Amino acid sequence: MSTNELTPRERDLQLMVTIARLYYEAGLTQQAIASRLKISRVRVNRLLQRARYEGIVEIRIHDPMGTSDVLAGELRAALGLNDAVVAPASSEDPAELADIIGERAARYLEQVLADGDLVGLGWGHTVYRTVQNLAPAEGKDLTVVPVTGGMGATDPPFRSNELAQAFAHRFRARWVPLEAPFLVETLEARQVLCQQEMIKRVLDLWERLDVALVGVGAAIEQSPLLRSTHFSSHDIIELESHGVVGDICSRFFDRAGKPLPTGFDRRLICAELEHLHRIPKVVAVAGGLRKVSAILAAAQAGHFNILVTDRETALALLNRARRAPSRRD
Repeated sequence: MSTNELTPRERDLQLMVTIARLYYEAGLTQQAIASRLKISRVRVNRLLQRARYEGIVEIRIHDPMGTSDVLAGELRAALGLNDAVVAPASSEDPAELADIIGERAARYLEQVLADGDLVGLGWGHTVYRTVQNLAPAEGKDLTVVPVTGGMGATDPPFRSNELAQAFAHRFRARWVPLEAPFLVETLEARQVLCQQEMIKRVLDLWERLDVALVGVGAAIEQSPLLRSTHFSSHDIIELESHGVVGDICSRFFDRAGKPLPTGFDRRLICAELEHLHRIPKVVAVAGGLRKVSAILAAAQAGHFNILVTDRETALALLNRARRAPSRRD
């Protein structure tokens, strides 16, 4: 039978099998597959997800040494976490690493999310890849809300409403948009915005979250947010003078995990770090050696209680944690 004689469904199945073989058996990256087949990387990713969902691909991991489980257990103990997941692979390519961690985080969330959960969604490249890696589900009784404003963002990983909508779509769940930027020009403008009913409704939901999915930002000189037009050179100098090591939801902190009281912090429309401490499950998705200091500080300060990371980052975190006393109260 020629390709022209196939039904659209049969062509889709054939393409899914081809892509799955190239990805899982030949070891090609999604971008390499897209280039070879002359289709978009987004379509390759979606067909790989469908292949898993429809049973064309079944992933089974056999780790004779139990290395990933051992590392996860050691991370839980060393960082005082409720749970940890360690992907057995790592990569020096940030995009590939985000996909490695995002795939593992997606599988974890699919297992732990329960009917009735109110889910807060942060932003960033690894959060974005987590959402993209979620397999379509039959439906869960979830409500999803952004925990940071994002109107006007041009980079997809920072379009908070689109991320929340995509997350909810995977589970056929509800979502509530946050119609606000993440940073406004004055404190007065923030106060006025936060009194608007549509925005206040979301801010009130932040106090009732059951689960939050957040990324951990890197050191200041590598933060994509600080390369945007939202932050002035004065803001960057102020953060550096305070010894910033990273951020969660644009809330910057120092090596002890202590929030930094900057001039712009009160102008942010983002969940505060103290909000995260009241959420039963805060899942941080982050990896890469450049983020080790930020992840360690945030974990020891209790800004998240579940970590999904990669093998090399886990080893570096353990090495650092064993050399330094915990700063958690």
